[in-house]
Amino acid sequence: MSENKVPINEPINVSVSYKSFKDGKTFGVKSLVGPRKMIPISFRRKNGDEHTVSQLRTTRPFRKGKGEQATTQIHYIVRTTDDRYFDLMYDIKKVEWRVLYELDDQMMIEAPG
Repeated sequence: MSENKVPINEPINVSVSYKSFKDGKTFGVKSLVGPRKMIPISFRRKNGDEHTVSQLRTTRPFRKGKGEQATTQIHYIVRTTDDRYFDLMYDIKKVEWRVLYELDDQMMIEAPG
């Protein structure tokens, strides 16, 4: 396991903005990857820790599984208002959010684009 990643892999509660049309509202989140339809605004962990997202670093969809069991997972690398970085994942089939990792080294995060 990379020392740049702290594994967490737990379900989280997320406040999300869904955008159906482009406008100037960002809900306080700076996106480095352009406009997105679903933007995590904040999240709360099981231990009660609450984090507010200040920056959306990158998003990537991943296909997991095959056939009827297949799902798409969307990964969000976010920066919080207290300068911490997390890999959040939304599973489309399960309709579930998880925090997978805390990323402790900003250099490990690839540049947007």
